[in-house]
Amino acid sequence: MSPHKKRILTSIVVLPIVSWIILFGSNFFLQLLIFLVSSLALFEFLSLFWKNNHLDLKILAVLLSFLVVFHDFIHISPEFLLISFFWILNLLFLFIYGKKNSPIAWLHIQLIFLGIIYIPYVLQFFQNFPRKDIVFILGITIVSDTCAYYAGKFFGEKKLWPKVSPKKTWMGSFGSLFSCVLFSLIYGEIFYSISWYKLLFLGTILNLGAQFGDLFESAIKRHLNIKDSGFILPGHGGILDRIDSLLLVCPIYLIFTRYFMG
Repeated sequence: MSPHKKRILTSIVVLPIVSWIILFGSNFFLQLLIFLVSSLALFEFLSLFWKNNHLDLKILAVLLSFLVVFHDFIHISPEFLLISFFWILNLLFLFIYGKKNSPIAWLHIQLIFLGIIYIPYVLQFFQNFPRKDIVFILGITIVSDTCAYYAGKFFGEKKLWPKVSPKKTWMGSFGSLFSCVLFSLIYGEIFYSISWYKLLFLGTILNLGAQFGDLFESAIKRHLNIKDSGFILPGHGGILDRIDSLLLVCPIYLIFTRYFMG
């Protein structure tokens, strides 16, 4: 089976499950979905740097991400958790470093901390969004990735940024931008009471966020000489490969709704 057919088949299997949880699932099921995606993506992120070692640190990172996602159950803000994690991890380094032949460097500790901010801390924001907003954010991300892929595949020739991502093209980028703006205008007209120029601006900045989020992860993989973050999604790569755009789209949308929605 070709990679393209695997890509389509995986989407047909995964999208209905995710869609049902988002549209009809309880808040608890939504949290479980966020934790599952966060933990798998975080594990993949750390595995980019530690392919076959430091399993204990990867498990520690997943456990900490559980607290971030389910912070409301322990009545602690995620920001306070991040501060706590920063010092817990630093003190862990301190005590381990005090031993001879320490297997853990300070940069290992900081990679865990940054990974938690990069993935589970960002994704836990979805718990605060209305379901129609979640659909909008995911729709923007899916449209951005899909239209960039097909516009680049059929019309792209000139490479966008070959050092970072050798397959992305200018036509793919423009196709992605145009489709996201169109999606934003149509979806916003149906579900929101927002002026068209704000929807135009929102679609533009979210698409730019999606493209730069994707390019950022591509740069990490190119730097480490790795093609995909994982293999859990046939035809797509890893979980992180599918949500890299989302990890920048989500905070941009949060800022927009907080300061520009009125």
